[in-house]
Amino acid sequence: MPLPPMISYFHKPLMISLEVPDGWARARLPGSALELFGPEVNNYRTNLTITTHLMSTTAPESFEQLIRASYFSGNLENELDQLTVMESGEFLLDGYPAFQIRLHWVGHNDSGANLPLAQLDVLIRVDGETVYEIHAYALQALEESEIPVLEHMVGSIRIIPQRAKPPEEKPYQFEISPN
Repeated sequence: MPLPPMISYFHKPLMISLEVPDGWARARLPGSALELFGPEVNNYRTNLTITTHLMSTTAPESFEQLIRASYFSGNLENELDQLTVMESGEFLLDGYPAFQIRLHWVGHNDSGANLPLAQLDVLIRVDGETVYEIHAYALQALEESEIPVLEHMVGSIRIIPQRAKPPEEKPYQFEISPN
């Protein structure tokens, strides 16, 4: 199935760019740095949110510990109804270490009816302490068309490295020496 037309989007606070389907909207959600929503289909909007997470240590193994604690500690099974891990793996995204996992679980809509969801999560270790957390959701019934779009959005992410602040410069002054 072909992807919908995409537009390039730059998010200055996170210093990232990514391709987003034309017609998607940005929303403001508490606790998220970037929130993007697709058009409503079956009373649901496929969406992608990005937040940042600071790890407590800069040790290289701390990223793996975050992955294990987030996805393989048993906590998700306790929180999400009928959770199934479909696939997971580590890779590089724009040269940064990343981890991706795709899940199925059953949420509930406002009236309490079951809402089978497909979830795509990606963690990107941007520097020693900062991790970008991406959480994307689609209806399981639309997974074949929506997950490739979400994967394309994630795969198109480019992170613009933060430049170190230059040392404070003193204004150039010169002195005229007497002859």
